[in-house]
Amino acid sequence: MSRSFRRPASQAGFTVVELLMAIVVLATAAAGIFAFERAIVQSNARSNDLTAATAIADFWMERARTEATLWRNNPVAELGDAAQTPLLAPLAQPAFLLVAGNTTGWLDIPPLIPGSPRLNRHLEPWTAASPPTTDVGEFCSQYRLTTLAPGPTALVRIEVRVLWYKVGAPRSAGLDVCPSAGMFAPTGDPNLETAHTLQVASTLWSNAR
Repeated sequence: MSRSFRRPASQAGFTVVELLMAIVVLATAAAGIFAFERAIVQSNARSNDLTAATAIADFWMERARTEATLWRNNPVAELGDAAQTPLLAPLAQPAFLLVAGNTTGWLDIPPLIPGSPRLNRHLEPWTAASPPTTDVGEFCSQYRLTTLAPGPTALVRIEVRVLWYKVGAPRSAGLDVCPSAGMFAPTGDPNLETAHTLQVASTLWSNAR
């Protein structure tokens, strides 16, 4: 004959071990929820940065296409005014378009208006007086021109790349300088440990008539 033992009513409740186990389970669940929430916030931030970088790259690529409408037969004369065609002005060098494969190398994108600040993530002018933790120099844009088909009406490849620091990455001094030294490895390539990079490319042709 078996007997079941029950606690007296005065002793009903949880033991210390049960309470500790419940606390551990709740703490583990809470830590998982917080980690998941943090991952979502970081993912959203990266997505927003990528969207901003894409918008900036598209802005400059469209600017290059607009400048190319002025290029018809004589780039030395038509693209020689850097105030009118700041991106395509290097094409005005007499020898540049004569040899396939000639490249400018990566160049700093000039400001829209000479002497004015460049653009930040909101496509607004950088504010040099901003604290270093804000948008000053956070998104840096560069471009490169390469001759694909030589001649007065050459086919030119244009590449635009945008760089910005990763969250928590060490940043060099002078964040208002574009590009910031901390964005690049000793080889001269973007430092993928400290910075994200986005690159787009297109081709430009003379609007010869």
